[in-house]
Amino acid sequence: MGERGDEWRELRDAWLVRAEAVPDGTRLWLAAGAWEAADDLARREAECCGFLDFEVAAEDRPGGRVRVDITSPVPEGRAVIAALAGL
Repeated sequence: MGERGDEWRELRDAWLVRAEAVPDGTRLWLAAGAWEAADDLARREAECCGFLDFEVAAEDRPGGRVRVDITSPVPEGRAVIAALAGL
């Protein structure tokens, strides 16, 4: 988690609007402009942790927020998801 954990914290500190529970995980809503950082970080995290699923999407409107869904089908993933989401 080390360095990448710091990157998740920096992403949340800079861009997080709110977090909410979704089935099997957490949804992070980030401010517009966070797409590149969120997509890069989610892609690298997915390469490392195959038990986690990431979906990064932008709202289809000018200035739309970025949605990051972090989920896992395995119960052990919940602690990791909570750490990444800062919960």
